Amino acid sequence: MAFNEELWNKMNEYKDYIASKGWLKLTKERLKKDDFKCVLCKATEKLTCHHITYQRLFSEEINDLIILCARCHSRIHRISPPIDQPKFSKQNVLSQIFAPSQKELKQTIDRVFK
Repeated sequence: MAFNEELWNKMNEYKDYIASKGWLKLTKERLKKDDFKCVLCKATEKLTCHHITYQRLFSEEINDLIILCARCHSRIHRISPPIDQPKFSKQNVLSQIFAPSQKELKQTIDRVFK
């Protein structure tokens, strides 16, 4: 695979952004909104702020993000890698991770994306 300088630069810009005060503020807001728990499994350790969409990257709104634990975050990226994130389907990803009943799935989606 050939070196993609544009992608490399974007990755570095993103890395710098994730370390910024603005990102930290958004993460804190999202943590509060999600009760300092992973929205999928309710874990309270190794939490991370995950982009549901990258459409507003660098100017995200609070509902563009969710809190996930490291385990759920890894699972989501196996199903929907960041490069494919615009194709993210809430129902598809959650059902592939947890395979709950349709009722449980709807309740989870409603709770997470309220």
